[in-house]
Amino acid sequence: APLVWGAVPTSIMVETGVPITPLVLTSSGYVMPSTYFASEQPSWLLRPWDSFGETDFAVRFEGKPTTAGPARLTLTPRGAPGPDITITFLVTDRPVITAPPTRTVLADTDVDIPVAVSGSPVSSVTATGLPTGLTVVAGVALGAWHITGTVGRDTFGVYDVTLTADNGLVSTHDLTLTVAGTPVLDDATVVTYLDQAAEAVVRSPGSPRPTPAVTARTPPPGPTAPAD
Repeated sequence: APLVWGAVPTSIMVETGVPITPLVLTSSGYVMPSTYFASEQPSWLLRPWDSFGETDFAVRFEGKPTTAGPARLTLTPRGAPGPDITITFLVTDRPVITAPPTRTVLADTDVDIPVAVSGSPVSSVTATGLPTGLTVVAGVALGAWHITGTVGRDTFGVYDVTLTADNGLVSTHDLTLTVAGTPVLDDATVVTYLDQAAEAVVRSPGSPRPTPAVTARTPPPGPTAPAD
C-alpha cells in the first residue's frame, strides 16, 4: 500500500517563549521507510521520540520558540518511496502595549495620546469606549499609534477605554480617560431698579463643576453668586 500521512497542518501559529502544544505526526503504508530525515527543522524544535512499525510510523515534536518569524519543518522518507511533508510554524510575539493608565484631556483642545505597540509581526490597534471626537490612528514610525482628535463640551466625564493590539495574538490595555474643561460664562443682561432685588442667570459649563463668584471693579452692594 502507498505511504499515507495522517492529518498534517500546513501552518501552526505559536507564541515566542511559550512551549508549543506537542505535535504528533503519523503515517501508514507498506513498505515503511527506514527513517524520516528532517531536511528542515528549527533549532528550538525537539524530537523526543518516534516509533516505527512494519506498517505505521509516529513521531512527536516539542519545543519553545525563541525568535519571531516563520520556521519550517520538512520530513523526507528514507528507504522507501513516499511524499515529503512541510509544516510552517508562524512564530509570533504577543503584542506589548505601552500607554498611560490614566489621562485627563480638555474639551475644545487638540488631543494626542501616544500609544506604542511592540512585537512581530506588526499589530493592528483598535479602541473601545472613546468619547465622540477621538479615534486611534497609526503614526509614522512602526508600532507608533495615537489617540487623537477633539472632544466637545458635551462629552465631559470619565471614560473606560480599552486598547486592543492584534497580530494573530491579542493583548489589551485599560485607560481611564477624563474629559474636563475650563468654565465659560454665558452673557447675561440684568436690569436693576433702585431698592429692588435683581436676578440674572449665568450659565457656566465646565468640568469639574466650577464655583461661581462675583467680582467687579466697583461692585454694587448686594449681588452674590450662589451655586445652583
